[in-house]
Amino acid sequence: MIELRPIERDEGAAALAVLDAGFRELWGLDAEEIRARYDPLEDLVDPAAHYAEHRGAFLVLVDEGRVIGTGGIAALGSETAELKRLGILKAYRGKGLGRRMVEGLLVFARWNGYRCVRLEVATPEVQEPAVRLYARLGFRTIDRYREGPCELSMERDL
Repeated sequence: MIELRPIERDEGAAALAVLDAGFRELWGLDAEEIRARYDPLEDLVDPAAHYAEHRGAFLVLVDEGRVIGTGGIAALGSETAELKRLGILKAYRGKGLGRRMVEGLLVFARWNGYRCVRLEVATPEVQEPAVRLYARLGFRTIDRYREGPCELSMERDL
């Protein structure tokens, strides 16, 4: 049975490996190339500590001891949180695990007093399944809320 739980301190490399697999699949870039070109990925050095320090949480999906999915949520402001680092290994997609991850992060946001949650999608045309999932979960397109390479911003009230 696949478990959804907070990341443990020694699972940062496994979480990065999940995201690295996604980077390679979506854009043909590994984590080092992503770091050099777009995002330093500093939050993945110690995700548990980083997200806790930013009024957030980093969750993992684990199958028989193997991290197969990731997702984080952190403060953007006093009442606004941001979903980040959502990834599911390809072999596990289409099983409702992405939905389970996002719903778990939204529960955390509600319990911690956030009133709204935002997210960014780098390449909506390539990440169409994710965009459809976010829309089904009540996220709507908004104007970009930060400068950077992401093409789509979305938001959902809690």
